[in-house]
Amino acid sequence: MDKLTQIFNNSLQTGYVDKNILSDLAYQPELLVNQKSPPKKVLSSILHELENCNQFYISVAFVTTSGVATIINKLKELENREIKGEILVSQYLNFTQPEALKYKTPSEFNLKSNGAYNAAQRQGLLDSVCSHMARLQHKKYTIQEIRKIALSYKTRNAFRKSSRGVYAAARSNNILDEVCKHMSRRKRSTNP
Repeated sequence: MDKLTQIFNNSLQTGYVDKNILSDLAYQPELLVNQKSPPKKVLSSILHELENCNQFYISVAFVTTSGVATIINKLKELENREIKGEILVSQYLNFTQPEALKYKTPSEFNLKSNGAYNAAQRQGLLDSVCSHMARLQHKKYTIQEIRKIALSYKTRNAFRKSSRGVYAAARSNNILDEVCKHMSRRKRSTNP
């Protein structure tokens, strides 16, 4: 057994078998809990360890979307530094919520998982849940561009669905009715 393995083994023995066994404190297991005095947060401990590791293994009973959102940027940073790791997650009581991690943008998340998106929004977690997602930069359309694009549609509904950004720009520039005047309107039923 090499020296590091022996040091690690002794520290595990101290932590789990006999606290009187002398071992290196740096390798002893530690129960992480949020505490007021001295102030220490679980998240701070995890981020510190991830910042200083050359590989990592994390095993947890469950993962919530907001929980992953708090460390996703650090995980991406580790990936960029080519630091490999694994996260083992159980399906404990079906509590794991990986939903938002599937999507690349907040609008894709909203479109494909509207219930989870709305729940994150109601709970005030949307920014942290979406923090790993790319934010699309909205193009600024000139009045001429809006008019030209609108001319390619026959109905307002098709315009709204197919060119959402241009449609929104027409609305915010107060020219929506003007650029849609050539479009046919859907007839409303007048049956009593």
